[in-house]
Amino acid sequence: MAIMGANLSYCQEPDSVLVIKNNDFFKDLVKKTEYIPPIYIIPNGLVTPNYVKFKSRGQLLLKTPNQLYLTFSGGGWLYQLTKTTPTELVFNRIDNSENFNYNFDAFYFSNKENIYNLGGYGFWKSNGTLRKFNFTDKVWDVDPLSIELHTPSAYTHIWFSSKESAIYSPFHQIINTGVIVKPSESTLVKDCYKLNLTTNSWERLGATSSEVSALINGTNLTTATDHGLLTNSESSIYLIDFENNLVRTQRNGSLVQSLQRLDPRFLKYYFHNKIYFSNIENGKYDSLNIPLDTLTLTNYKIWEKSYTGLIVSISCLLLITILFLSWRIIRKKRKKTTPPEIVLFSSHAITELSETEHRLIDMLIHNCKQNKSASVTEINYILGTKNKNAGLQKKVRSDIISSINQKYRHLTLAEEPLIQSIRNEADKRYFEYFIKLEMCAEAEKLISVK
Repeated sequence: MAIMGANLSYCQEPDSVLVIKNNDFFKDLVKKTEYIPPIYIIPNGLVTPNYVKFKSRGQLLLKTPNQLYLTFSGGGWLYQLTKTTPTELVFNRIDNSENFNYNFDAFYFSNKENIYNLGGYGFWKSNGTLRKFNFTDKVWDVDPLSIELHTPSAYTHIWFSSKESAIYSPFHQIINTGVIVKPSESTLVKDCYKLNLTTNSWERLGATSSEVSALINGTNLTTATDHGLLTNSESSIYLIDFENNLVRTQRNGSLVQSLQRLDPRFLKYYFHNKIYFSNIENGKYDSLNIPLDTLTLTNYKIWEKSYTGLIVSISCLLLITILFLSWRIIRKKRKKTTPPEIVLFSSHAITELSETEHRLIDMLIHNCKQNKSASVTEINYILGTKNKNAGLQKKVRSDIISSINQKYRHLTLAEEPLIQSIRNEADKRYFEYFIKLEMCAEAEKLISVK
């Protein structure tokens, strides 16, 4: 038996048994009997396996009320905690899987004592398949769903509700890998869906709001809690509560900085208003208090509810027809000399800027005063999409700029957009973005609105 990975773990050939050094983090974790979100770990972060294909794969801990499991990304290997001593945790491989390289970046979760993984990619194609571990045959079985939904970046975008036994996904992708289409790249669809694990049916809830899209895509620090996804901006934290279709927030720069200091290599999970974390290198164990009960309600909705059915459709059509005819009658009766009435949409919900929009305008004002424009790279950095793929960067950039220009028009009644673009002189394929000097004063008023 060989010692592996900085005295953190060692294993027997051919990795049928993995032994991990026990510490306070694991002792506390094993005692818990409620649902805990999966604990994602960097390759070789927890164990250093002998099997060469395991060495480059992410690792994952799954805690059910009664058991603790360890697995590797991209396959079906599953190890169960079988022995605990004051100094060691012993995991034995319990699966008979032969397939691998089919579910990288899949979303893992446990529902009571059952273990699942959803989606992922491999063998040249992504998938939206739900797989459930069969403890009798020791293999993963496909659990058929009503439709196949491709969910991107599963562990940062998807949320599992243990209370409802349901999965929420604010985005999905239309993927045509291997099909001759134009454009060939996948398309991100901002629709929120809910997967009911009792009926195995996906339900479309509505279109995901631009504010929530920006919150999720603008940070890499999304954390799953028992109330939703916890994310943050530069100075505030946000709770995306899928069950109630609302967003809560608190301006707390100190807490945001504490979250940002959590090393990606740390073992960490959320449980009962705290994030528990442990340094892999030295085993140091601590927690960070996240006071979700002190967060205040915003006016954001996660999605706009969808209404279906013949009666609802006919009612909406009749209402629109009546309003249109009434407007035509009133307009016809007006004197030509009567100036048109202007209705201002000045509600706080329409004109309020998000944190991301505020930062972008502030940066462009700064550049304007220095008589220069902003590159796509600078814009992506402000929007938090610099590490995303080009398609997603373009989509988020377009949505945020359109939202700002719309709010600017509502406030000023100006026809000219606040944020404009021009092609890069050196490379005409790229655009640069700017605010005109004569519009800077109005822009400063816009970001001063509370």
